[in-house]
Amino acid sequence: MLIHNVRVESDEDSILDVFASMGASIQILGPKIAHSEVVGDLSVKGSSLKGGVIAGEQIPLVIDELPMLAALGPYTEEGIEIRDAAELRVKESDRIAALAENLRRMGASVEERTDGLKVQGRNAGKLHGAEIRAAWRSPHRYGVCRCGSGRGWQHHNSRRGLCRSFFPHIFSGMHRLVER
Repeated sequence: MLIHNVRVESDEDSILDVFASMGASIQILGPKIAHSEVVGDLSVKGSSLKGGVIAGEQIPLVIDELPMLAALGPYTEEGIEIRDAAELRVKESDRIAALAENLRRMGASVEERTDGLKVQGRNAGKLHGAEIRAAWRSPHRYGVCRCGSGRGWQHHNSRRGLCRSFFPHIFSGMHRLVER
């Protein structure tokens, strides 16, 4: 898959470092300056992800991506463990509890902890479609994460409008990815 014009020089590229540490096959092609930022095309090839621990200094760099990383857990060899992220229990809502609940609804094996969670890897079973419930105060990225985690995206999401406001073409984009 080729994703065009992604900002690649900032704290936001830390997610690429996390993916690389798990064994993802991602290359940055044709980096260039656009609107005073370095952007490039990401070439992503299918690969087996080993999973791992996300903790300490990594947490603030990927705080917004933690729900998506947790949702990857069931597709990895070792699962995903998130530590040192207790701040996700305050602010809009208890985002750790909401994430754990919805991953469990889809069949993930999740151990909730005070400062994070552990999502078991692929040997714990496959995800399945489920009714996904987003707390009214749950941020849009959590709805988007749940839409994008395996087969669960095609099932009911009580925040579809919120997902669309964040990413207007999310559902048509997900259909195109699945077709490939």
